[in-house]
Amino acid sequence: MKRMVWAGLVCGLVVATSMQTAEAAEMVNERYRPKLFKQFGDHVNTPDGLTQDRHGNIYMSAPNFVDPSYPGAIMKM
Repeated sequence: MKRMVWAGLVCGLVVATSMQTAEAAEMVNERYRPKLFKQFGDHVNTPDGLTQDRHGNIYMSAPNFVDPSYPGAIMKM
């Protein structure tokens, strides 16, 4: 009987803690909300990797595995 009481208390504590965490997550400061760096459209449906050369140029690879009608691409930004 004591085990069931303790198990019930622990479960109640876990539920209460998770509800408080969910409420805190909703109150995120807009300053720290992530924003998209760039929109690529449908022709780049799976951006994969980024690299930077010695001149500061950024290259992005997009193999486009999701939609085979678009070829893979390497873009310079």
